[in-house]
Amino acid sequence: MGANQFEKAKDRRIFFNWFFFTLYVSSMVSYIVVVYIEDNVSWGLGFAVCLAANLFGLATFALGKQCYHLVKPRGTPFMDIARVIVAATRKRKVVILSENEDYYHQHDEILTVESTKPKDSFRFLNAAALKTEGDIKPEGSNAKPWRLCSVQQVENLKILIRIFPLWSRSIFLATPITIETSLVVLQILTMDRHICPHPSGWAPVSHAAETYLSISDTPPTNRNRTVVEHAQHLVLVGIGEAFHFPGQVALYYQEFPLLLKSTATTMISLIITIAFYLGAALIDLVKRISSWLPDDINNGRLDNVYWALVVMGIFNFGYYLVCSSLYKYQNVEKEIEVDNAYISD
Repeated sequence: MGANQFEKAKDRRIFFNWFFFTLYVSSMVSYIVVVYIEDNVSWGLGFAVCLAANLFGLATFALGKQCYHLVKPRGTPFMDIARVIVAATRKRKVVILSENEDYYHQHDEILTVESTKPKDSFRFLNAAALKTEGDIKPEGSNAKPWRLCSVQQVENLKILIRIFPLWSRSIFLATPITIETSLVVLQILTMDRHICPHPSGWAPVSHAAETYLSISDTPPTNRNRTVVEHAQHLVLVGIGEAFHFPGQVALYYQEFPLLLKSTATTMISLIITIAFYLGAALIDLVKRISSWLPDDINNGRLDNVYWALVVMGIFNFGYYLVCSSLYKYQNVEKEIEVDNAYISD
């Protein structure tokens, strides 16, 4: 919704940066304030604060309704994806020709020389847009939408397939971050917590706290020195997230088909969700097959766990290099043309 308000790609990238900045700041506030209220006052009041915040956000959003640039709804894109898969499967034995007139186009599709027929990549899907007997009504409309799809619908699915490897490598990037978050909780539980007996709310904001301690000009003393010497990984995680998530969501928004723009911005949330489940499973596996994570981690080998994450990161980086070298941008030329047009104006 926010990205749709901007025409220039540069403005959208700035928006995504501010979006994630606001998201992280608000998350820090909620983890500290709401969790403190739940731990020290009552859970009911904590949930009431959350409800009030949601109502305030909804009201603020509604107040700007008259100013928003609204994209006209055009139906669910997921149904189109399902139709392409079903149609391609049903026509898997049909001989795929190369003549342009053999392929179906919706009346509202904007055709170019390149889009008059499907591309050769993932050629098995092209059969979904191939016209056969009985697929077209006399007036030219589609008679069997689950047997015949448009060229644009086929190409939209191909875009998702092409970008899937880049998206999947982000899961293996986010998984070590979620594991590190869990390990920080284990570390906090072994500390002297007489100052803060309820560490659960502080664990999610440990990245920011440790970053401050690491870059502070104040000479480190006592526990501060230990944190500075042994919490450098938290600083790197914070920097990595700042570079990773805004760029990812900007890439998806740029490359996804028009009908999937809203879906593009939710891909990061899906990555984080999968990463948390996968991270929990990996921690459970480590506890089952090794002695690295006992109940008292002072008697374990937390360093080995982190080295395992390093190895995972190295393999994931190699996977990313392969995926990025093979990926071809779909819409970057259009973005450049739009930006240049605004600059010339």
